[in-house]
Amino acid sequence: MLRIRLRRTGKKHQPHYRVVVAEHSAPVRGKFVSELGHYNPRTKEIVLKLEDVTAWLDKGAQPSQTIARLLTKQGLTHKQISVHTFPERPGKKAPSESVNENATVEPAAATEPAQPEAETKEADASESSEPAKEEAAAQSPSTEEASAA
Repeated sequence: MLRIRLRRTGKKHQPHYRVVVAEHSAPVRGKFVSELGHYNPRTKEIVLKLEDVTAWLDKGAQPSQTIARLLTKQGLTHKQISVHTFPERPGKKAPSESVNENATVEPAAATEPAQPEAETKEADASESSEPAKEEAAAQSPSTEEASAA
């Protein structure tokens, strides 16, 4: 079976690919039947002979997944081109499920302006000191009574 696939060329860390038609069992750097263009992933440059690509697709050549994606980016549609979509992972939630529909926002909290942290600490301190003053006032008459007696 013939495949339309990428054949790597270029230096180390500078990939460049030729788009070729080759036997599916042939090695990546092995013999190929025809060259249809090239692709540079660093600059995203795609140069294809679209009439040759459609001719090979009509003859029954199957594109690889990467080539199918590149051909759809070029706007080529053909019955042989099908971009594979991967199924969702079993444990992963769908976006609609991740949003809690029962969650409500309290209107007071949403409309209330945010207070600086220092002001809230002072307010908490003053609230906590008021009960302490009341307790001290309640204890002081009893201590006064005790000292008077």
